[in-house]
Amino acid sequence: MYNYNTMRIHYVTYATHSFGFFEQLKNNKFNIPIKVLGWKTKWINFMDKIKAIKQYTYELNDNDILVFLDGFDTLINKDPKNIEQLFLKFNSQIVVSKDLALYGNYVTRKVFGVCSDNHTANSGMYMGYASAIRNMCEQILEINTIDDQHGLNVVCKKLDIKIDSNNIIFVNSSDKNTKQN
Repeated sequence: MYNYNTMRIHYVTYATHSFGFFEQLKNNKFNIPIKVLGWKTKWINFMDKIKAIKQYTYELNDNDILVFLDGFDTLINKDPKNIEQLFLKFNSQIVVSKDLALYGNYVTRKVFGVCSDNHTANSGMYMGYASAIRNMCEQILEINTIDDQHGLNVVCKKLDIKIDSNNIIFVNSSDKNTKQN
């Protein structure tokens, strides 16, 4: 937990086991403590993650900031010392990463939907106030889906969510060899 200014920032992932970049995320070079949800539990579907995140938000103050990072394919490449200021510049309750649309925009939009500005939100990296994240999770759980990214894009239009379309905080990359900030 980092204490920047007045809000506490909590870095969270969901992983039932170690795989991919999990160890590098947990043992990042900035010594950011990562709270791991779901460890050693049986994976059912992506709603497990949403349920665990929702439950975790009850342990936080409503105005604390929760930063969710996918446990298997996310790295912290830049010191997040100014992440709160970057988040506040979005003037939004939640900021999500932009999907790469690896399968093409048409297929991605058909499978996951569109959040805003004709962009698909990616559920692998996002941040927001704990109370807003809780509300987002509750709304995702209310719809009939087993995919968190589809759920995020469905509820996105109803909530104060902005996509980080200019990669200010989050960068999704298909090239695992290219270092991103």
